[in-house]
Amino acid sequence: MRGGFTLSAAQTEDKYEHILGLSSAPADFQTYIKGEYDKVYAGCAATGADASFSISKVIRDQFAAVGQGCQTGAGYYYAKVNGQWQFAMALQQEPNCVDVNKYAF
Repeated sequence: MRGGFTLSAAQTEDKYEHILGLSSAPADFQTYIKGEYDKVYAGCAATGADASFSISKVIRDQFAAVGQGCQTGAGYYYAKVNGQWQFAMALQQEPNCVDVNKYAF
């Protein structure tokens, strides 16, 4: 059961449909963030909590902001470095310009 609905025996759930904003993100970031979601999803499931991911923005296909966590969370930021997405930082508030400018996108 998810969100008050029960799946029938013939239905399967795509866990990635719970990543808000996924379809609007660039394809390479979608692939990358699904891997990150899998890690958080497994950790949350172990504690009985739901994983929460919300892609709030992707800037010039170089920098992305994602709210993520189990029950509570933080802002996670990802940057594309040498053509590959990677974790940049996690903060409880918006990043400052000095931190963002390190990635020179």
